[in-house]
Amino acid sequence: MSLAREMQQKLKELQGLTGAGIMNTERSGIRKPAPTVEGKVDQAQRWLENPGLDDRGLGKDCCMVIQKY
Repeated sequence: MSLAREMQQKLKELQGLTGAGIMNTERSGIRKPAPTVEGKVDQAQRWLENPGLDDRGLGKDCCMVIQKY
């Protein structure tokens, strides 16, 4: 039982660290272009829904790349 509790504790710590990392990345505003067409469409769609949001040109760039396809 001790091993199971220790594993449970480690998984909770990992979950907390992962969540904190995701929140920090989202807050920083650092976004990379998606590697897939589907991801690029998603990023372009988010920008088109809210063009006033400062995404540092990511949405517009995705629109341009999609247009080339």
